[in-house]
Amino acid sequence: MLDCYDVMEVVLEYTNFKDLWSLAQTDKALQLMIRRFFRTRVDRQIAMFLKPKSPPVEQLETLLYKFWERITLSHSAVHGSLLLYMERCVRAAKPWVPGNLNIAVPFGAVRPWIRYFSDESAGTLKYREVEVDSFVLWHIASRWELEIIPGKFIIITETRGPCVAEAVIVSPHTANMQLLTRDFLIMYYPQKAFDESALDSWHYPTIPASQDLDRRGVRKSIDNSSWVTQCGWACPILWRRVSKDRGTLIFRVGDDTAVLDRTITCSHLKWRLGDTCYNSECKNYATHYYPYIPGYFSALGAELRSTLRDQ
Repeated sequence: MLDCYDVMEVVLEYTNFKDLWSLAQTDKALQLMIRRFFRTRVDRQIAMFLKPKSPPVEQLETLLYKFWERITLSHSAVHGSLLLYMERCVRAAKPWVPGNLNIAVPFGAVRPWIRYFSDESAGTLKYREVEVDSFVLWHIASRWELEIIPGKFIIITETRGPCVAEAVIVSPHTANMQLLTRDFLIMYYPQKAFDESALDSWHYPTIPASQDLDRRGVRKSIDNSSWVTQCGWACPILWRRVSKDRGTLIFRVGDDTAVLDRTITCSHLKWRLGDTCYNSECKNYATHYYPYIPGYFSALGAELRSTLRDQ
C-alpha cells in the first residue's frame, strides 16, 4: 500500500524544475518534501561518480557525507551538466545521463581535492589544459580531471579568485550558469532554465557542445533576436553581479539554518553576456556597448587590443 509520500515521489519524478519550484511556493510541508526529493536525486547521480560499482548503502552514505563536507570546507560547488539533468524531468522524452561531475573550487583549493580522491581510492587527478581564450583564462587558473570509468569524468575547475562563480560566468551559454552547494542551488538565469532554453555568451560553445544541448532538450540561440517577450534580467547587455540577487534564483535544498557561502554573497564579480541587444521587445533594443573583455584596458590587454585593431 502506497502512502502519500510515495505517491508524491512518483509524481515528482515526472516533474521538471520549473514545476518543482512552483509547488515549493505553495506549502511548507510540500517544500520540505521537494527539498528532500531534490537532494535524493542529486545524491543518486553524484554517487555514480564517487563509487560506480554500487557499494553498500552505509558506505555510500558515508561517501556522500564526506563529499559534501569537502564541498563546504573548501568553499566549492557543483556545476555543469549534472545540474542541467537535475532540472529536467527524469522521464523526459529525450533521456540522457550526465557524463561529467564538474566541481568548481577557489584558487589554491585543488590540493585538498587531490588528497580527497586519493584517500577514497577513486584515482589521481590529472592536469588538463585550459582553453586558450582570453575570457576564460582571465577567470580560470587550472583544470584537473579523473576518469572514473570510460567516458565518465570528474572535472575540477580552479578559479583565479576566492569565488567559484568565476567558473560558471565563463560558460559558453546560460544553461551552465548555475551552482550547487550543499544547501543551495543558485541559478543566474532561471527564466531561461524554466523555458528549457539557453543563450550563447562571449565564449561561444563548440559544435559538439551545441549538439549536446539539443540532445538534452534545450533550445539554444546565438542571440536574442527571436525572443518575443522582454528580456528582463536575461538581457545580454545588462551587467550582472554575483553579490546581487536581482535576476538570480536561490533555491534552498538544505535545512533552514544553512547560510549561503560568504565567498559567493560578498564577491565583487560582475559579467554580461554580450555587447548588443537584438530583441525588439526589450527596452535595450539596438543598444550597443564596447566588447566586454577582461583586462582590455590594462597592460595585460595591450596585445589583445593590438590584435583587435588589426582586425
